Amino acid sequence: MAVNSQGHVVVSDFHNHSIKVFDAEGEFLFCFGSNGEGNGQFNAPTGVAVDAQDNILVADWGNSRIQVFDSAGSFLAFVNTLACPLYGPQGLAITPDGNIVVADSGNHCFKIYRRENSDLQQLSSMIEKQRFPSSFSPDISNSAGSPAGEEYLVQY
Repeated sequence: MAVNSQGHVVVSDFHNHSIKVFDAEGEFLFCFGSNGEGNGQFNAPTGVAVDAQDNILVADWGNSRIQVFDSAGSFLAFVNTLACPLYGPQGLAITPDGNIVVADSGNHCFKIYRRENSDLQQLSSMIEKQRFPSSFSPDISNSAGSPAGEEYLVQY
């Protein structure tokens, strides 16, 4: 679950393969997504996050990817993680400086991606720090530094 700058609540609906958006009073506004593998489709979405531009990021668990939508639910892009594939991403969070934190349950780790223009660069895959993650709300007060580890450039 995430809240955008307008106070709208964004919720993933795992069993209906969709994302639902409600106003601050809990009134249903709209939903988007359907079951499938195409752009804008999901296979059991789990985590959501909202960035500073109110874009909605979705952890698409069954398709092992992160998809990005505008605030109205239109597909924009997906995070291409071919250099370091995700396997069952679940929790998502955005740090104050725009980094994307992903709980990668199938790889038993969490990964932090730094956005540079239209690219994301993997900063770390800290297997020793997190075992079998699902969802979380990290307190990342010093995300500027990167722990030891290889970096991978991925397209967004």
